Amino acid sequence: MNISKSDDNVALKITSQELLNKEDAMNSALETSGSNYRFTEGAGDEPLILTKK
Repeated sequence: MNISKSDDNVALKITSQELLNKEDAMNSALETSGSNYRFTEGAGDEPLILTKK
């Protein structure tokens, strides 16, 4: 099978909006469960950080 470099990440592309939607869904689940924690955007190696609200 011959895969060019341009084909490497085709199935792995996730848009920022998709990530934000998933973050919102996780935060909704945390809120529904009565948790005092929520996910916030990080930077670098920590794209999502769980923090106490």
